[in-house]
Amino acid sequence: MTNAVPPLMEKVMNEDMQLELAKKIAADAHKGQKDSFGKPYVGHCARMSDALIDTKQKTIAYLHDVIAKSECWSLERLAHVGFDRDILCAIDALTQRPSETETSYLCRVFEDAMAHSVKVEDLKDDLEQAKSAGRDTTLYENGLEFLAGVTMPVASVPVAGNHRAL
Repeated sequence: MTNAVPPLMEKVMNEDMQLELAKKIAADAHKGQKDSFGKPYVGHCARMSDALIDTKQKTIAYLHDVIAKSECWSLERLAHVGFDRDILCAIDALTQRPSETETSYLCRVFEDAMAHSVKVEDLKDDLEQAKSAGRDTTLYENGLEFLAGVTMPVASVPVAGNHRAL
């Protein structure tokens, strides 16, 4: 767990309640945002969630980009509404820092089991979108290899400011 995760509030929600709230937050945070094909971006979150079995991981899938892609949400605000600490830690791990290399980012994701599982689904969905759009898939393929534990020279991992912007 990181020190960046704020303390929890007194609110207690079960896993199903957290998932339902995450769906609402994602729909609001990504309102008006579109994917590569002009469809609502929240569909990406739903596809990721559908690919996962664990309810907490499904919740994280919906929330994985709300901090990076919305000015309305922060880790502190997510803590305030009552998400579990392990969910907050995974979201923190999944939020790429400004000027952070892709390698540093993926190393942090690799260390959090829930973030790791969600990021794999994120990259798989991004890869499929890129293939369908005829875009370069190298970043997503390299990310998946890295998270699978395949040793790669650091130079082979693209240094993108934010892979979601591709």
